[in-house]
Amino acid sequence: MGNHGVNRASISSSSSSTAAAAVVVARPSEPGEAAATWMVMGRGQRFHRASPAQATAVILYVLLIVAMLISTVSSECKLKKCSQRYSQKLSENVRRNPNRRYCQALVDYKKCVMDIPPRSCRGELNYHSTLSIIPDLMEQNNCEAILAEAEATTTPLPSGATPPARRGTAVPPPAPEFYDTCDYHGERSYKSCSLFGDPHLRTFDGYFQTCRVAGAWPVFYNKYVAAQVTNVQLLHGSGATATTKLSVIIKGHHECADRKLYLAQTGNLPGAFVDGTKSSGPGGRGVVVYEIVPDKHVEIHIRYIGTVIIIRQIGEYLLFSVRMPEEIIKRQGPEDLQLCVRGCPGREKIDYVEFLKQTKDVDKEKLQSAIAKCRKTNVIDVYLDSCVFDLLTTSDDNFTNAAENALRDISRLQPNASLSLHNRTSVFEDNKILAALPPRRNSAPPRTRSSITAYTHFAIVLLALWASHRLTT
Repeated sequence: MGNHGVNRASISSSSSSTAAAAVVVARPSEPGEAAATWMVMGRGQRFHRASPAQATAVILYVLLIVAMLISTVSSECKLKKCSQRYSQKLSENVRRNPNRRYCQALVDYKKCVMDIPPRSCRGELNYHSTLSIIPDLMEQNNCEAILAEAEATTTPLPSGATPPARRGTAVPPPAPEFYDTCDYHGERSYKSCSLFGDPHLRTFDGYFQTCRVAGAWPVFYNKYVAAQVTNVQLLHGSGATATTKLSVIIKGHHECADRKLYLAQTGNLPGAFVDGTKSSGPGGRGVVVYEIVPDKHVEIHIRYIGTVIIIRQIGEYLLFSVRMPEEIIKRQGPEDLQLCVRGCPGREKIDYVEFLKQTKDVDKEKLQSAIAKCRKTNVIDVYLDSCVFDLLTTSDDNFTNAAENALRDISRLQPNASLSLHNRTSVFEDNKILAALPPRRNSAPPRTRSSITAYTHFAIVLLALWASHRLTT
């Protein structure tokens, strides 16, 4: 390589074999031309010179990998960074009581969290709880009035203007003795949501969907309470999942309840919060956990927001239902990830017809058997459809009880919702569904031509023997 002015590297080794190394060197190029030379050094090997096109392809490939890494990092939930900034501000001699510096720290914290793309924090219960806890802290510390007053005192008034009256100085009249602060006093317009089976979702707005939603998903969250479920795949290669874990966070109320956490999972449906208590608030009536049937049926009643949460364990899976006032439900628009509010994302929804077309072990006989079992439980409408679907995909009879109890709970929590249900045939009896299924496979096979021919030959032989016997006699 003397023509290129490149000195050879000497490689010394005590072993008989020499390791190969790759070195990239540039050769003098013509004006406007760029090239790279890949030199492979080793015993009896010569370098290979890459073409400009190959060098460009390598560079683009490396840039693509770097871009993907940057995209992955940028898509991560940035809640930890926001929390670190907030903690750093509090460490600068900021007291956690109603004052301007503390309120400003809360405002900055809220802005940082709000700037995080919600999809990057899907399944992060801390994100959803933080998003609603910050406004609670701001309200408890009267931050709106404190910051407004601070702004008014630092902004010069126009000539002749009088300063605004301070907020929060008026003393409210004494409440009547019969008034219970921890009762719900808002609008009595309720919405209900439930999640059960494979799973099937009934949203607050009454839409019914069957979804995959594997992994952790927020069910709902607002300034008072949040819930999240974890779903696991039922069968390998199947899109169907079921709920095995549920978390409920009671965010606390300055008068009616302390902050509480309830955790339930397969094989463990406790009758108390994780700290061992069963209630909180004045007289233990603000929030109460009722163990209706040990290990089978638990209810959480949150009096001050008129909310009831029902949790059941049926077989190896959990069923979840909730009723809360419409004014408590927090809606966040197109980026909302709450299953009870927005429903399942489009890519997570299951279409019955398409699903059964891809299922090879379901035939018409199995379908008819599933419909008969579900009708015995007296489920109707979409609950009948969900029951049939669950039996077809799992063959687990426990799912008939899931549909039955889900219908019972929704009828109790919101009676007017059950009035819209009809005792109709299942959608699985529709011609489109039936056309997607293969014919029965377990029925007795028809008699074949060969078997009929064999019987005929046997009869002819017998007739011939009989005739021969007659002739000889």
